[in-house]
Amino acid sequence: MNKTLLEISQTKNALLSDVLLNWQLHPQEEVILSFSELKRRNVPVNESLQKRITEFSEHWGKPFSEIEHEFFKRHGTEDDQQYYAAKIKIPEKSDEEKVLADRQRRKAAAELNEKVERQSNRDILWGGFFLLGGIIAVWVSFSSGNHGVFGFGAVFLGAVKLLAGLTKTS
Repeated sequence: MNKTLLEISQTKNALLSDVLLNWQLHPQEEVILSFSELKRRNVPVNESLQKRITEFSEHWGKPFSEIEHEFFKRHGTEDDQQYYAAKIKIPEKSDEEKVLADRQRRKAAAELNEKVERQSNRDILWGGFFLLGGIIAVWVSFSSGNHGVFGFGAVFLGAVKLLAGLTKTS
């Protein structure tokens, strides 16, 4: 259940309040960071929340502010702002990493375009064969006195495949 600082900083207010309301189920660090995050967001503390914070303080035998101060001091910071600044850092990518990532994106896009183009060419080719074969089958069937039912399926399939291939190339 032990949440990281990043998880806590991305948690909704109601869930942070829930950590304080059920402080017995959470590690001390999580309770301190949840309360700190609520303060940082300027969320007002209602009576029931204040009562739970008081219970937490009494359980540890110190005022909450002292518990909080000791926690941040143990982690080499003065307060929650310094703690957050020290812990949550978004690493900047170097120019080389950005160029490499851009090359990889372009390569992946080119490979995808090639794959789609190959598939569309296959669809056009096979669709044309089925369409032409179906038309020939219908023509032969009609000329021999039958209704050409067998050929209509091939005509339909060929037309669908051909249209699918043509729409992919556009």
